[in-house]
Amino acid sequence: MRSRLLSHLIAPVALFAFAFSPFAQAVVQNRIASAANDGVRTPVSGTVVSRAQRATDLGTAPADKKLESMSLRFSMTPAQQADLTLLLANQLNPSSASYHQWLTPEQFGARFGLSSADVAKVSAWLTSQGFTITRTARSSTFISFSGTVAQAQQAFGTSIHNLSLNGEAHFSNVADPVLPSAIAGVVTSIVGLNDFKAKPHSLARNVPSIDPSQPHYTQTVSGVTSHYISPADFYTIYDENPLLTASTPINGTGVTIAVMGNTDINSGNVLPDANVAQFRTAAGLPAINLKLQSAIPAGGSDAGVSASDVDEAHLDVEWSSAAAPGATILYVYSSNNIFADSLTYAIDNKVAPIITISYGLCESGWGTAMLASYNSLLAQANAQGQTVVSSSGDAGATDCDVTGLATEGLNVDFPSSSPYVTSAGGTMFSGDVNDSAQYWNSNNASDGGSAISYIPEQPWNETSGSGGLTAGVQGVAVSALSFQNQGGRQA
Repeated sequence: MRSRLLSHLIAPVALFAFAFSPFAQAVVQNRIASAANDGVRTPVSGTVVSRAQRATDLGTAPADKKLESMSLRFSMTPAQQADLTLLLANQLNPSSASYHQWLTPEQFGARFGLSSADVAKVSAWLTSQGFTITRTARSSTFISFSGTVAQAQQAFGTSIHNLSLNGEAHFSNVADPVLPSAIAGVVTSIVGLNDFKAKPHSLARNVPSIDPSQPHYTQTVSGVTSHYISPADFYTIYDENPLLTASTPINGTGVTIAVMGNTDINSGNVLPDANVAQFRTAAGLPAINLKLQSAIPAGGSDAGVSASDVDEAHLDVEWSSAAAPGATILYVYSSNNIFADSLTYAIDNKVAPIITISYGLCESGWGTAMLASYNSLLAQANAQGQTVVSSSGDAGATDCDVTGLATEGLNVDFPSSSPYVTSAGGTMFSGDVNDSAQYWNSNNASDGGSAISYIPEQPWNETSGSGGLTAGVQGVAVSALSFQNQGGRQA
């Protein structure tokens, strides 16, 4: 499986490619012809994000504040972009010599990245500005570095301010940065000049009546019966049992799923993780094969367990492994920026054929430069045979808004909106509202399951507490897809 691709993007100008073999391409040409002359500067437009523009300005950020996740993201030439578009189409065309011929990061760089000579020139300029190089892409598509606010302001000719938005403290550049013109011509964006982050997309609801050590997936409280989805329910509703019980089970064995995280999974990242182990035990599943991979840049700080991110981390690890109980789960984590660090690391190191990320932000909130850079990164994942699955979020067209009233205009969520990503949208059960007994047993089996069959669904984008549904005769709770603290989903 590979993520969706817009066929109309295919450019006929790339017909010269693949003359003799899928990888027979000319050597990438040098593009930086002159010295990085600081006296001749060109702005990198589209880097001041809309959230910074709406925030309250609190003045210049401290000069010694460390910026750990900065990077220069390199652009492709028109010829490279056309070649990549054609390659992505041919990799899905059974008649092409490139069918399923996935690239390594190095092969991608040799064809679509910056030349080694140009990478060296950019690296030398960054070092001359006092920055510390923390990572050079295997795919020659970016250089990551760290430094202080003072160094960034001097090198990029911008001003970085402290800001306040909706009661949260932030920092951001308040003007587009500039680069020596020789370098600006190969750069799409400068990442890391602000700390506005993508948000996790889970909606957690604690259920006080449930003992987390003894989950009961069917609960009746004050006359209202609620069903919380167990892995066994998932297998029944989506007809996965025939795969799991086949003579040769299809359960993920031999496959690695990379889960993107923005926090340590527990204090000290001790395995096995107690929350995950408890979830597996409650579901009657064998012990998880869970591995950890830090994507924190060299010299960067580990912020430990983030209260705002750890529930998402547990949820994503638990349910990716529940859907494929035999798979290896690789939790790739960082502390500052899940896209700049975790996702970038997972793609540039080709850590797994499947990547899942449950963080996002309304498309217009990214800034055009950042959006272009991350779309290129996701296209690289596709060329490497990596399927990227993203949660679409629950706000629908009001994705940019705090109020939910679309005062910021109609928007979609990125990265789900990317043509290089498979978007998983939120739904709620609707078929069981007036006929619970048709779809649910009144008691749980030993594995926690109570679902009888597939349950009709509708998009989850409710504007009221019931989402347009009415309570059924048996009082089935209809706040669909909220999460029990054991990872169950309420139906």
